[in-house]
Amino acid sequence: MRAGELSGILLDTHTFLWSIDQPEKLSRAARRLLEDAAITIHLSVVSVWEMSLKTGKGKLDVPDAVVDSQAAALGIVSLPIRLAHIRALSRLHSAKNHKDPFDRLLAAQSIAENLPLMTSDRAFAQYPSLKTIW
Repeated sequence: MRAGELSGILLDTHTFLWSIDQPEKLSRAARRLLEDAAITIHLSVVSVWEMSLKTGKGKLDVPDAVVDSQAAALGIVSLPIRLAHIRALSRLHSAKNHKDPFDRLLAAQSIAENLPLMTSDRAFAQYPSLKTIW
């Protein structure tokens, strides 16, 4: 999928985190899309929730101020959890070996909002109706 074909994308949590301190892990296409002012970049509150929980457990060290400043730098639009996302979640087939509730909700949001999910996580390939880019 080329930048000209996209109006918006949804970031997977790891994609957002890599954009903060490990941009070399992002694909060339991902970096290009993140820099394209014509594309609306969405970050789900699910990802912010996941980062907050992991920070609280000591598994991640990303202060809120860093999250907020990177979100502002990328011009990110926050994506709340809507009833349509929960309905889409209930329609996702049960993917084997993909039990992560944050990932499942991100997949449902991506499908419901018709936003490709920017992720390198191959587990999302189990959802045939989910469009991913990397």
